[in-house]
Amino acid sequence: MSSSKLYSELDLLNILISLCMQENNATNNIFFQEGYSISAIEQSIKLTKGDVKFDLLLWNKEKCICLAFELKGLNASNLSNDQLERYWKINWDEFLKLSNIDNDQNLTKCQALIGVNLKKAPSVQEFISKNKYGFPILGVGVKAIEVFHNEVIDEQIAEKLKDTNVNIDVPFKYIYYDKDSTLYDIASRLFVRIYALGKQDINNLNLDKIIQECYCSIPNLHKIIGADVKKSVLTKVKKILRLASNEELKDYLSWLPEKKVWQLSKIKSGSHYSTDKAYRDLSLKLLERLKKEPAEKKESYQQVTIFDII
Repeated sequence: MSSSKLYSELDLLNILISLCMQENNATNNIFFQEGYSISAIEQSIKLTKGDVKFDLLLWNKEKCICLAFELKGLNASNLSNDQLERYWKINWDEFLKLSNIDNDQNLTKCQALIGVNLKKAPSVQEFISKNKYGFPILGVGVKAIEVFHNEVIDEQIAEKLKDTNVNIDVPFKYIYYDKDSTLYDIASRLFVRIYALGKQDINNLNLDKIIQECYCSIPNLHKIIGADVKKSVLTKVKKILRLASNEELKDYLSWLPEKKVWQLSKIKSGSHYSTDKAYRDLSLKLLERLKKEPAEKKESYQQVTIFDII
């Protein structure tokens, strides 16, 4: 990643997840080392004084510590006093009762943290200081993760963050989509994974199977993602499948309402190269069409299609 690029919120989420993974060669997996597990991802919780939806919730059962991360990607231009005020004055007892954390509330210590791009950390710190919030700020860079403004309540994590060396020129990909993902973003991986399933002679695909294959690279991780975010992605997946089955891929994909599955035709373990190439070419044609469709206004950078390496 060049110095002119900034990590998106999805990139930041994937980087923090990497710090929780047992096998991780690119970063120092400090959260895993200290016994943290991922409790929820983008889970919306309705509290008496307003909804909260942290991007990542980590829980350490032995230490009785809950760390809740709110991520602000790219230029961190979506800082909101309304949101941060709710997060700063959150009723943690009520939050813990409604979360997925199995804990003793009387012993649990909780902390909300703000994650941003390292080069944006000074301006975010200025905003947070001006509004008298005490959140620690995690600045994520290509070679380092630094803490600003306040200390992390877990002293071991705080110490390890000071010595964390990372190498994240290319962001990790544990979760591929979020609520801001476009049809093009989703379709780029969707058609590749459907093709791969066909080559394994898996030709009847229900939506659960498709989401399981396409959403995350870690089995079952999608199950702890917030329902509203999953619904947004699922809606887009269904739209892409309908477009594909009605137009470019109509000879390959069809919906079987009686079985509630999408049937993939022609692509199988023994399918001919010319058949596979036709699927690839038609998929790329649809991707080009989706790429030209107007997208929601947001800062982004182009993702590389995996079709380049099939």
